[in-house]
Amino acid sequence: NYDWEVFDAGIQAILDVNALPIVRLGNAPYKKRLPNGTFSIVHGGDAPPDDNAVFAKVGIRIVERLLARVSRHLAPGQPMPTLHVELWNEPYFPEFWREVDAGGALVDIKVRAENYFKLYKKCYEAFYRDPGHPFDLADVVLVPQVPAALENLPNPSEPSQWQTRFLDLCASNGLRPTVIAPHLYAAIPGVQEAKLKTLEDGFARRWPAAPGQAPGQS
Repeated sequence: NYDWEVFDAGIQAILDVNALPIVRLGNAPYKKRLPNGTFSIVHGGDAPPDDNAVFAKVGIRIVERLLARVSRHLAPGQPMPTLHVELWNEPYFPEFWREVDAGGALVDIKVRAENYFKLYKKCYEAFYRDPGHPFDLADVVLVPQVPAALENLPNPSEPSQWQTRFLDLCASNGLRPTVIAPHLYAAIPGVQEAKLKTLEDGFARRWPAAPGQAPGQS
């Protein structure tokens, strides 16, 4: 069962001021997440889903609802705008993606990147490769959350390891994100540019630009 009251009201409030929502899919439902995480009504869960296919189905229902509400808001003949749906919030941080081993130790960050990729791949396939949808998802961009380098962490190399592993898996599995969502958190002049350059270089190595395209363009 779905309770859409808060969702509908929030989306409508955004549309009423002629803006477009950016939706984030995250925080697995309480009974459909891995154990050993925490959960609260306010913040949701920090553990990933225990079944990626079920999570993808829930995501499809949310996006279907979003598309229907946006389409009703359009003027006659107005084309559907591109809608961006971010997958999870900062899954490279254990505060938001908590996986532990049998002894209670946090799983290696590369393994967490691999498991986030499995969720991204399952959602990607459900969104774009499942022919059974009664609606068109061509105007929806599924956006992975990828860390930028140089984050202020106890181990500064972790974001680079996560980023490298995730993008390598995308490239080797034939998935090319057209939009990514790095959270930069950089107040020092020049740091944001350095982080974005790192991501741009990573894309250029894996997906070389076609003639006339800038690196990272699709």
